[in-house]
Amino acid sequence: MMLFETRALCKYYHAGSRTEVRALDDVSLSIERGSLTVVSGPVRFGQDNLARAAGSIGTTDAGANLLRGREPG
Repeated sequence: MMLFETRALCKYYHAGSRTEVRALDDVSLSIERGSLTVVSGPVRFGQDNLARAAGSIGTTDAGANLLRGREPG
């Protein structure tokens, strides 16, 4: 059974008028009930943004979170 899922999460930051930083760019993941999931990578590669977006603590520019197949809230 799928416990948690993200679909096409995007989070962009703008640094100046010409620079766009894509912290999350079309990120999708699925976590099944009873599984252990680890997100790792180099510093400043979006792990914190993903954790905030997945926990509905932060905002995203696009995408959705699903908890047991439904949007939380």
